[in-house]
Order: sequence, then structure tokens, then C-alpha cells
Amino acid sequence: MDIAVLVKVTYEPGSLKPDSATGAPQFAAGQLKISEFDKHALEAASALKPKLGSGIVRAVIVGKPKAKEVLKEVLARGADEVVFIGVEDDVQDSASVAAILAAAVKQIGAGLVLASEASVDSYSSTVGPMVAARLGWAVVSFATRIEPHGSGFKVEREGDEGTEVVEAQGPAVITVNESMNKPKPPTLMQIVGAGKKKVTEVTAASLGSPPPATKLESVRAVSKERKKVFITGAPDEAAAKLIDALAKEGVL
Repeated sequence: MDIAVLVKVTYEPGSLKPDSATGAPQFAAGQLKISEFDKHALEAASALKPKLGSGIVRAVIVGKPKAKEVLKEVLARGADEVVFIGVEDDVQDSASVAAILAAAVKQIGAGLVLASEASVDSYSSTVGPMVAARLGWAVVSFATRIEPHGSGFKVEREGDEGTEVVEAQGPAVITVNESMNKPKPPTLMQIVGAGKKKVTEVTAASLGSPPPATKLESVRAVSKERKKVFITGAPDEAAAKLIDALAKEGVL
């Protein structure tokens, strides 16, 4: 059984600085990386692969051409192949990305899709379930353990009331909780071997992905303005000034 792993290439949060005038992130100076949570999905795929018999692990990535900088690490972390879907926008909304990923899975074929519970930037936790909806597959979220079970999978997941055990018929989409495993750094042999693995580049248009129903218009940093009011004086006097200042602001 082939496994498709949905991997997001995102920006290192500390490397993005907002434009002083517009508040928009300056993506050109940003450093790209694999979303930390997706490393858990790659690790889970590597562990499941021998249990599912013959088959390969394909990482499916949507990103700008610059995102190809991290493909070697994805391959070194256990993916046998990468399917890279090029887009032009720095940021896309979850619904658009899910439509593209679902179209890619349909084309390449897989019996199981693994994704992380969320990405480190938007943390919406929606892409995996939306991919499942477009494929018409079963979906289990926040998995902490996955085992093959008959024609499907037995999954332990973190629920609101505790740990749940769910049986899902294949094919299925399963999102992985970060507590499932501890991703190991690639070995030197894995890094060297990554350069020999296959990378297939396609476009969203070639996949027949439908036009997005929504479009992310802009992203801006939150602006926080401080009044910078300094209160001085003896404790009783300062307390009275503070109460007066808060009353004027409508807080009290």
C-alpha cells in the first residue's frame, strides 16, 4: 500500500519581519523549513511502511519554487519520492491547498494519507479533514497510534474526554498528533541517499484542481500601540493617579 504524506514548507517564524508601513510579512527575507509537526507524519509513515507490505511513501508538497530548498530533507526523513506542486502565492488559504492536495492524491494513488494535526504557521487543523472530504475517504484526527487492521486501520486518538480507539476502513486520511513519536534527525547515509531519490514537479492546473472557492487576500502582523503613560509619586498618590487614568479609559 502506498502512503501519501502531506508536507508543508513554511517560514521560520523568527525570520519573518513585518513591513513597517503595511504590516505585511517580508517573505523574501524569510527562511524556509519543514513544518515541525509534519516531521511526525513522515516518521509515522516510515514506521508504517513495512507493516503495510509493498508500497512507497510519497511526500506531497504545495509551494513556491523557493520551497524546493527543503526537498532533500523531506526525502532524507523517509519519503521515497516527492511530488512538488508549484504555486505563485507565498500564502494560500487552507481550502485552496486542500483542493490541490486532494487532486494530487487522486492522480498518484494511495491507500493512506498522513498529515500532521496542524501547521506551525496557521494552526487551523483543517487541511487533513478537507482533503478527506474531497476524496470521500474516512478521516481520523489527532492520532497517537496507527496499526493496520483488516482492510483499514485501528487508530488511537486524543479526544476531548481522553484517549479513543477508532477503526477506520481504508482508504483513509489520518492526522498525526505530535505525541505519536519523536522524529529522529536524518543519518548521513539518509542525507546522501536523498539526492538519488525521485522528485516529480507538477502544477495545480495539470492536476485538474478546481479553482479555489476562497482566496486569501492578505496577511498582516497585529499592530499593538502603547499609550506609554508613566505614573509617579508616593504610593498613595500613584494609586490615585492610576485609578483616575483607568477611569478615563473606561476600564473602571
